[in-house]
Amino acid sequence: PLGMLYLFFCTMALASHAKCSLTDPGSVPRAAVPCESQRQTQTSHSMCGQCQTFKPPLSHHCRICNRCVSRMDHHCPWMNNCVGAANLKHFLLFLLYTWTCSAFAL
Repeated sequence: PLGMLYLFFCTMALASHAKCSLTDPGSVPRAAVPCESQRQTQTSHSMCGQCQTFKPPLSHHCRICNRCVSRMDHHCPWMNNCVGAANLKHFLLFLLYTWTCSAFAL
C-alpha cells in the first residue's frame, strides 16, 4: 500500500519533470506589439536590448535560451528550460512531488 503510493508520487514527479522540460515557457513572439490599452496608457514601451522587440510587462530575456519569456521566474539547469508563465504549474508540481517522495523515503 505505501509502496504503491510512493511509486505513484515518483511517477508523477517524473511526468511533471518531463512536462516542464518539454513545454515552451511562454516565449514572447518576435512580432509582438503592444495591445491598444497599453498604447493608450503608456507613453513609452520597453524594448528588449537583446531581441530588439517589444517586451511585455513582467517578461525577461534569458541569456541562456536567447529569448524573451513571459513572466519568467528563472532558468532552471535541472529542467534545461526557463520557468515561465506556461510551465510554472508543472514546475511547482514537480517540486511538490519530489518533496513528497523525499518525505516518504525518510
